Amino acid sequence: ADAAAAVPCPVCGIPVQPRDMSDHVASHQVHDQLVSDELEGSTSPDSIALQLVEMVRKAGTGLPGNRGVLAPGSQVSVRWHGFWYAATLCPQPRGVAGDPPLAPGTAYRVRWQQPDGYPPIEDVAADDVVHAETNAREVCNFDTAAAFVRKLQVFSKTVGGHGVW
Repeated sequence: ADAAAAVPCPVCGIPVQPRDMSDHVASHQVHDQLVSDELEGSTSPDSIALQLVEMVRKAGTGLPGNRGVLAPGSQVSVRWHGFWYAATLCPQPRGVAGDPPLAPGTAYRVRWQQPDGYPPIEDVAADDVVHAETNAREVCNFDTAAAFVRKLQVFSKTVGGHGVW
């Protein structure tokens, strides 16, 4: 009978008796605080990079349009042969006569705003398309931050730094 009364924890999802829920949720908060304290005290490159990425991403969440959804008609910038060009996202092709399917290895069909002699509509890879409006883009990832921290630590040791590195 007690098992039927259990409700899922909002943090981890495991079934918990209602009478025990506040203690269970409090244990998550204590655990999170312990992990946070340990992370903040660590000087390993991965720990510092994790904190750096978290800080940058948290700051970026408030920017207008961060991580918007691409939809037909979206103004985008497309990387083409190392340069960025303005384009408009076209509707996904239907694969019928006059509207062929996407080329292999591509994810979007775009209409160039200034084709300059090239085909006005082309298929492009997903990694080459970003919002061109005032939308923020993800500019920090863990691998890049970790590599930066490692190089910074080597540099700090090379020039005789005496910080926490």
